[in-house]
Amino acid sequence: MTARVRLSKPGQLGTRDPVTGATPTLPPVPYYEGPGRVQARGGAGPADSTAEREVTVGPYLVAVPVDIGGAVPELGDVVDVLSGDDPLLAGERLYVVEVPTASILLQRSLFCDLHQPSTPGG
Repeated sequence: MTARVRLSKPGQLGTRDPVTGATPTLPPVPYYEGPGRVQARGGAGPADSTAEREVTVGPYLVAVPVDIGGAVPELGDVVDVLSGDDPLLAGERLYVVEVPTASILLQRSLFCDLHQPSTPGG
């Protein structure tokens, strides 16, 4: 894993400001920063059928170690690409659209997209 990534929970709505009426969105809350792998998945469609279950397959595959301090990535989480071999990916913000499961985990794979889901998991 040659990239460095940061995984975060999406920012929640803050408290409404009684003067301006605005409700700010708080910044994402990081839960992992460390090695990862980011790979573009050319030609991947938006949805696929796997084991008779429809899954969303994003155009990016992000892999991180299985043990990331007890945290479990979820749909809608934020992946910031901090650095890597491809300078075009550094600085990109991706959003988790699918978290595949497996009986044997060697790494945690996350399918991600450049666009934020309309709702977490949606």
